[in-house]
Amino acid sequence: MQNMLKMLKKAVNVIVVLIQKVLITVSLVCIYFFGFGITFLFCLIFKRRVICGALRDNSTFWNQADDYESGMNEAVRQS
Repeated sequence: MQNMLKMLKKAVNVIVVLIQKVLITVSLVCIYFFGFGITFLFCLIFKRRVICGALRDNSTFWNQADDYESGMNEAVRQS
């Protein structure tokens, strides 16, 4: 009787492991496609031009500060 229970336990264990592998694989594939799909939609909706009003030929968000000296003498004085 105990031998049969051990065999049944091993069989159930194998089935559970197989089901886990299948579920994890399917879940990861779905998350991958839906995740990239949603990210792509957000990128289309929230473009840089829409958010910041930046021009297309402007390749950076960097804005130079007004009234700021960036020479070596100023850097030495500030450090």
